[in-house]
Amino acid sequence: MRTISGRIGIFWFFAGRVWGRARAVSEGVERIAGLCDSPDTHADVWENSTAEVPAASRDQPYFVFPRGRVLYRQSDGRFIVYMDRALFARGAKAAIRAFFALGDESIVWRADPHYITDPDELDRLFSD
Repeated sequence: MRTISGRIGIFWFFAGRVWGRARAVSEGVERIAGLCDSPDTHADVWENSTAEVPAASRDQPYFVFPRGRVLYRQSDGRFIVYMDRALFARGAKAAIRAFFALGDESIVWRADPHYITDPDELDRLFSD
């Protein structure tokens, strides 16, 4: 059986680094068949955490900072990172890879409209 070194979880990227909660794949839940997801939500971690989110940022709502989620796809052993489109820069990807210990793991990077923080994109998404 293959040992999974990478982790799943939720994250934010601001102040030049990744903040969030990384968990072992064995701690995950299967909400969608074949996908191992973190049991954590951004809202809960932001409101109830003392370690994962910097204190100086807590006066802001959790959704104003670029964020995302890392899942594990069991069928092919790949990690899927859903995130704000703003995070597709090489530096942000490297920081996410390091935070979730995804060194040599196979990763699929995907933009997700659920995590949009750009005001213009949000206006387009919610306009009539």
